[in-house]
Amino acid sequence: MPSSNPLEIPEILLQLALWVSARDHPACARVSKAWYQVFVPLIWKSISWNMNCQRPPEAVQRHADLVKSLSISITTKKRPVPRFPNLKSLFLCYDQEHPRLVLDQPSIAALRFHCLQPALEPTLWDGLLGFHHLKALWMANSKIHEKNIGTFWQLCTRLEKLYLANHIVGDNERLPSMEFPHVKELEITNLGTGEYGIISLSVDFMQRCPSLTMCCWTASKFEVGHIPRFTQLVAEKTWPELRIVGIRFCDISVDDLSNIVRGMQHDISLNISYSPNTFTPSTMDLLRSRFSCLKVLVLTWGDRSVTCPMVQEVLSSCPSLQYFSATRIDAALVAEGKPWVCLGLQVLDLDFSFDPSTTHFIQPLLFDQLARLTRLQELYLRRKPLYGLREGAPASPFHEALDLTLENGLYKLSTLRSLRVINYGHSKQRMDDQEIDWILEHWRRLKLISGKLNAQKPETDKRLVEKLKRHGIETLAVDGVTKYQRWRTSFWQSWEQWVE
Repeated sequence: MPSSNPLEIPEILLQLALWVSARDHPACARVSKAWYQVFVPLIWKSISWNMNCQRPPEAVQRHADLVKSLSISITTKKRPVPRFPNLKSLFLCYDQEHPRLVLDQPSIAALRFHCLQPALEPTLWDGLLGFHHLKALWMANSKIHEKNIGTFWQLCTRLEKLYLANHIVGDNERLPSMEFPHVKELEITNLGTGEYGIISLSVDFMQRCPSLTMCCWTASKFEVGHIPRFTQLVAEKTWPELRIVGIRFCDISVDDLSNIVRGMQHDISLNISYSPNTFTPSTMDLLRSRFSCLKVLVLTWGDRSVTCPMVQEVLSSCPSLQYFSATRIDAALVAEGKPWVCLGLQVLDLDFSFDPSTTHFIQPLLFDQLARLTRLQELYLRRKPLYGLREGAPASPFHEALDLTLENGLYKLSTLRSLRVINYGHSKQRMDDQEIDWILEHWRRLKLISGKLNAQKPETDKRLVEKLKRHGIETLAVDGVTKYQRWRTSFWQSWEQWVE
C-alpha cells in the first residue's frame, strides 16, 4: 500500500532532491527506506575515478548498476574499473587502458577522450562499431593512427554529435567520399599548427553533414580564409535545419553575418567574434531583423575592457533571448534605458562599468533591471584587470563594479530564486553576515559564488566562506579558474543546453 506520508512519495522526494546539496545525499539516504531508494541512485549516478577518489572499490562494484556517468583521469592498471551495465557517458583523460576499459562498457551513448594515444587504439575503433547506442563522440588533443582513419570515419557516419578539439584525423586526401547523414551537432576547435588534420578540411567535412542543427567552429589562423565559403554555404541553405552557428577567434565581417542570417530559417543562436571596426551600424541592422527569434547571442572580442553600447538594445528588444554574453557596457546605458524584455533569460555574462560620480544613482536602477530576470540561473559580472588592451581600442574610462550589498540594492534580487551560479571576478566586494544570511534565505538553489566575499577584510571573508560552505555553497577566489571550469567544462556544451 502506498505511503500516505507526502515525504515518502518518490516523485516528491525527487523534487526535494533539487534543493539538497550533493554532499547531503548520503545523510538523506539514511532517513528511511523510501528516502534510501530515491537518494542512493543520485549518489551513484555520476562518479569520478581519480587520485582523490574516496569511494572503496568494493562499494563501486556493489553499486555499478546505478552509475550512469563515469569520469576517469588516472591510469586504471592498479585499480581495475568494473563493468557498469547501465553506463551512458564515459570520459577518459590520460588513461592507459582505453581499449579494454571502453570495450567493457557497451551501453555507453556518449564517449569523451582527452589525449588518446595512437599506439593504444588498434582494436578500439573496430570494437566501437559494434556499440549500437553510441551517438556522441568528443575528442581533444588526440591523433588517429593512419591505419584506423577509415574505421574512424565509418563510425562517424552513425553519430549524432561530434566534437573534435585540436584533433588530427588526416589531410584532405584521407577524408573518404562518404556522407555523415546523422550528425546534427558538430564542434571543431582548431588552435594547433599541425601539417595535417581537421585544420585543412573543416568546411569539406561540414558540407558532408546535411542534417546539421548546430555547427560551432573555433577557427585557426590557417582557416580564416575559409570562413566566407562556410557562410556562403549557410546562405545557400546547405543545412536547412541549422539553428546554432558559432565562429570564434576571428572577426566576422558584415557580409559573413549577412550570409548566416539569410540562411537560418529557425530560432537563431549565434556565437561570433567581432571588433568595433567591423561591427558597424549595418551589422546591427542585420541582427535587428531577427531580434524576435534570437535565443542565444554571444559577442566576443579579445579585450573585455572595450564597451559594447549595443548590449542595452539587445536586452530590451529580444523577447526570446535565453543566453547572452558580451563585453563591457556603460551601466548608465542599461539603468536609464528601456526595460529588459528578455524575461526568459537563463544565462547573463556581462561586465558593467560605472562612473564613480554617479554610481550611487545608477546601481539601484541596474538592480531593478536584473530583478526582472526571474528565470536567471547563471550570472557572470566578471571584472577583470584592464590589461592587454588592443592598440587603438576604445576602452571604458570607468573601473567601478556592481556593489552586492543590501544597502546598495541587493535585496531587489530576491526574485532570482533559480540562481545557481554567480561570478563577479576581481570586483572589490564588501559583503558581511547580513548579505550572506539574505543569500541563504532567497537564493536557495545557489551552488557557486566566484570572487571574494569581502576584499577589504580577509578575516571576515574567511568566516563568510565557512558559513556558505556549511550550507553546501562552494566559493572560489578569483584565482580558482581551474576549479571553476568544472561548472562549465566546455563553453559550447554550456550554451547548448539553453537551445534544446
